[in-house]
Amino acid sequence: MGLFEVADRGTIFLDEIGEISLANQSSLLRVIELGVFRPVGGVREVKTDVRIIAATNKDIKQAVEKGEFREDLYYRLKGLAIAVGPLREHGDDILLLAEYFLLRLNEATGVHLALSSQVHSVLLSYSWPGNVRELKYVIERAALLARGKGSIELRDLPDDIKIPQQSTDVELDDYSKGNPTLAELQGRYERSYIQRLILEYDGNKSKVARVLGISRSVLYDKLNRWGLD
Repeated sequence: MGLFEVADRGTIFLDEIGEISLANQSSLLRVIELGVFRPVGGVREVKTDVRIIAATNKDIKQAVEKGEFREDLYYRLKGLAIAVGPLREHGDDILLLAEYFLLRLNEATGVHLALSSQVHSVLLSYSWPGNVRELKYVIERAALLARGKGSIELRDLPDDIKIPQQSTDVELDDYSKGNPTLAELQGRYERSYIQRLILEYDGNKSKVARVLGISRSVLYDKLNRWGLD
């Protein structure tokens, strides 16, 4: 029995729907429209009545425009669309998730670890480009290093998690020595922030411009001025 047959009269969750091939998209569309499918190697059609929940981290509308995703399937799946923002937009949920992952680890290992207040601050200040999966990895790694210490401290976190918070203090100290103007300081931080966003969004300047609340032409002007284009 395949999953659609098992899920008859129930719900099936299709993760990373944007990654399926065009051939499989056609098969899925047929299941949705007709409520029937033929198992691989089967000689008869099987009826199924399921509710489909699909998830993706891709821009499916953009994939449709590129011919990578069927438009008819897109609208079939889009009955109720829920946009889940990146982890960095979820504020204190970051700490709730971190505590949850740590609780599960404590239960599995029989060890009781807690997150220090300094670790709380760093977790909240980090941008989490890898979202929940990255947070889970960070907590698992930190718990391994902190075993036997009673709590997870800053030293147990990866360097790339701690650097953003530490680098700000270093830059302020360096700037104060040269007595830069307010405009110079603003320019340096603006350049640093835009560089970080470009890395975070894999070079997608349209997304960076939207995050910054400026047009793409303004963003390109800044990048050209800094020699970053």
